[in-house]
Amino acid sequence: MKNKRSKIYDYIILITVTIIIVIFAYPIYRNYVISTKRTEAKFTLLNLIGAMERHYSKYNTYKSATIDTDPATDVLGSNITIGNWYKVEIINQTDHDYILKAIPQNQQAIDDIKCGTLIISKFGEKKISGTGSLSTCWK
Repeated sequence: MKNKRSKIYDYIILITVTIIIVIFAYPIYRNYVISTKRTEAKFTLLNLIGAMERHYSKYNTYKSATIDTDPATDVLGSNITIGNWYKVEIINQTDHDYILKAIPQNQQAIDDIKCGTLIISKFGEKKISGTGSLSTCWK
């Protein structure tokens, strides 16, 4: 009887420890996954900045740069990031200026409300549409 009771206590302790680990580990894991997807968007935006500069050096304007619409003026072949987590756009284009956006898509749009859309200007000015910290979102 004593041995049986000891096994039950062992199982209760094991289950309790497992629950505690899950309670603390899952949110950390989830934040890591969201952050990793955001890194994909930042990488794409930085590549797009380079492509915009190459376009400007060739055509002397940013205004004609496109994404996934015209092979002659496309600076990127697709407006969706590799993992399909963000859609990138060029907005407010002029001959000498532009702003780029990475808009979360699918589950990322639901999960990453703190950062939301990542925005960067030609001059490197960074913004977000969410309520989170700019330094955290662009880290």
